[in-house]
Amino acid sequence: AMTVDSPRSGLSNFTRPSINRTSRMRWRIERRAQPLKLGLFRVAAVFLGILLSLAAAPLFTSSSAGTLYSSMWSGTLGSTTGLENVLTISIPLILCGLAASIPYRLQLWNVGIDGQIYMGAWAASGISYHLTNQRSFIIIPIMLLAAMAAGGLWILIPTLARVVLGVSEVITTFLLNFVALGWLMYWATGPWYAPSAAGGVFAIAIPTQADLGLLNVNNLV
Repeated sequence: AMTVDSPRSGLSNFTRPSINRTSRMRWRIERRAQPLKLGLFRVAAVFLGILLSLAAAPLFTSSSAGTLYSSMWSGTLGSTTGLENVLTISIPLILCGLAASIPYRLQLWNVGIDGQIYMGAWAASGISYHLTNQRSFIIIPIMLLAAMAAGGLWILIPTLARVVLGVSEVITTFLLNFVALGWLMYWATGPWYAPSAAGGVFAIAIPTQADLGLLNVNNLV
């Protein structure tokens, strides 16, 4: 504690409690002052980046600009197969973005999303291998819950390291990516290794009833 002179009469001295700098931070969610303008700014930034990429793309290819843009359109949004590929690739990326944006709002950096996906895939695959006699409507929800639980438990390790030991989550989440990859490769090349594989990292196929199948845009329209 420290003593501070008070200018008021009758209060010569008063005691101010010391500040505990090691106390835990308290998070509070607040609404932004202008969320609409901020959202419009982000959308405009995305479209500006797309336009700049499209403008610079012909500079890095020997094909004509017309041929390049035609191939890009038919391979993405201009055909059923292209749209299916875009959705198949973009959905995991969108989920990764959400997993990174929420901690970022709290001024935390989650750079271990790859490892969390690996652990989720490992847990879901393990469920599918052990519940081979169950129907799809039973296996798939359990696989989803197992994947979410495994990813959540994996991020719990750097969380505890940050809260208890004060270790930066940037370091722990990044390094745990390699641990998760090594763990997944052990199972893919060991207990789950496909006997028919001619070398490499190749696990046995999951049961048919645990497979969501290929994304078919025609069935969604």
